[in-house]
Amino acid sequence: MAKSKEQLFRYRVINSALRENAWIKTKKLKRIIEEKLLENVSIRTIQKDIKDMMEDTRLGYNAPIEYDNKNKAYRYSDRDFTIENIALQTNEINALTFYASRLQIYSGCGLFKDYSNAIQKVINGIKLKHKLNKEINVNWIVQTDTINYTIEGDFLELIIQAISEKQNISLKYQKFNINIKTKERIIPPYLLKEYKNRWYLVGYVHKDLKIKIFALDRISQLHLANGNYENYGSFDPAKYFKHSFGVTVLEGNVQEIVLQFSKEQIPYIKSLPIHPTQKILKETAKSLTISIEIIPSYELYEYILSKTPDIKVISPICVLTQVKNMLLLGIKKHP
Repeated sequence: MAKSKEQLFRYRVINSALRENAWIKTKKLKRIIEEKLLENVSIRTIQKDIKDMMEDTRLGYNAPIEYDNKNKAYRYSDRDFTIENIALQTNEINALTFYASRLQIYSGCGLFKDYSNAIQKVINGIKLKHKLNKEINVNWIVQTDTINYTIEGDFLELIIQAISEKQNISLKYQKFNINIKTKERIIPPYLLKEYKNRWYLVGYVHKDLKIKIFALDRISQLHLANGNYENYGSFDPAKYFKHSFGVTVLEGNVQEIVLQFSKEQIPYIKSLPIHPTQKILKETAKSLTISIEIIPSYELYEYILSKTPDIKVISPICVLTQVKNMLLLGIKKHP
């Protein structure tokens, strides 16, 4: 049953009385409640209220209340406890702790660090924390890929600010393995995207009149620039990346790629589709045939090669030919 307003009010009065007194006798507690509530309250009602504060899982208080039978008095065993804090269950606190630890992956970025610190403050404010096993480190239970972000972390914060405020940014970009002098670009930033532990900036390049993608680890300088902008053509991330495989978006026609996987790969491909457009065309005891609709890119070929020999390209012929050439080149390098 839902608690009445009178009950909830009594809980708050009892909480205040217990916090203000080292020990408080039952009769004094009764008098305080009646003065606040302006009506009579029985000792039995107070005893039930205290029991609810201690044991009612719907309330979630888990109040650490002790009773001295000789003196007929109550107290909080934890002097810092209060029901005014957020009432969360232990599993909810564990969830917050887990997410806070995951944000530590981006400890190089002040913004994510602030999020993590904010969550930790909530946890610290909940006086149920003593119920958690302090000897357990969340990283001993769940381990994910972790990358230490340094300069990129600072860039993340600036880019998020620029996107939120629709403000232009100035950056210097240097592609890997290309000896070309870096040039300063001023672009309106649209989106931050993560792929395989790398961050990418999606923005509009005025000179080329097109959207381009910049890897943050190839940006040497970045700062806010003068001027605000409106999205050119109302940029839609879902639409823009709909037919990309990975982070590369190429010009060209969308093609239906048909792939066949060995029986060992079937449960993995079905439980975690390789692309949002994935469709199952045929399934047998020995193989699974699927189709995806994308513009073939390096990331696609990288994926196919990584799944060899448990994958077979059925069509189109241009993708099959490219995979064969890459495999032959690899064989030549391993005589």
